[in-house]
Amino acid sequence: MTTQMESTQFDTLNVIKELKAGGFTSKQAEAQAKVFSYALKLVEEARLSELATKRDLKGLEASTKKDLKEIEANLKKEMKELETSLMKALKELETNTKLELKNLEVKINESKAETIKWVAGMLIVQGGILISGFFAIVRFLLKA
Repeated sequence: MTTQMESTQFDTLNVIKELKAGGFTSKQAEAQAKVFSYALKLVEEARLSELATKRDLKGLEASTKKDLKEIEANLKKEMKELETSLMKALKELETNTKLELKNLEVKINESKAETIKWVAGMLIVQGGILISGFFAIVRFLLKA
């Protein structure tokens, strides 16, 4: 049994015998066997030249490892840049959020002051109405 890496053996003696038995002369049979042998050798060499050697595979492995290391380095660099960019964006967001909160606090405090002024004004008006009503009742009672 032959493996894929072994070359196929060509039995030239048996081919010559068969060709002679088929009516070829010795010279014709030998020439045919030589041509068949040469053609088979060329086919076998072409087939074997397409196979990868251990050296080819090791070179491919080394090249692949190198490529993977470059990809890994690039990914690490890009991830670091992305992390830096995200941290900057988060800081900006935090700063903007704090500013917005301060603005809201100012607006709430302004609204409180306006509400207190309005309530105080209403209390004064209501007090005036109550006092006026009280004096009107007193006048009415004194006249009566």
